[in-house]
Amino acid sequence: MKLNYYDACASIVEFTVECIRIGIAQSKYKIDNLILMGGGVKNNYLIRRIKDKLNINVLNAEELGIDEDFIEAQAFAYLGIRCVKKLSITFPQTTGANRPVSGGKII
Repeated sequence: MKLNYYDACASIVEFTVECIRIGIAQSKYKIDNLILMGGGVKNNYLIRRIKDKLNINVLNAEELGIDEDFIEAQAFAYLGIRCVKKLSITFPQTTGANRPVSGGKII
């Protein structure tokens, strides 16, 4: 079955929201606030669906005086450096992976 563009985009949003919901539900911590940053904050539909589906306070990092694009750029730079140094970026205690995993190979 082939989805049209809009249905595919809506499906990706719903999948993303469900992954966030499951992550919060499985957390051993009580999470009262979800702070959004990066490219996703520019997707009004995604933000609306998060607010509709999750019973949690949702904030945009900009509301807290944080430049979300800067934070996202720093995160990817950090992951990139770890990849170059052949260091793990995924760990069992944070992602549920079986073992620490690197970011792949640079070719």
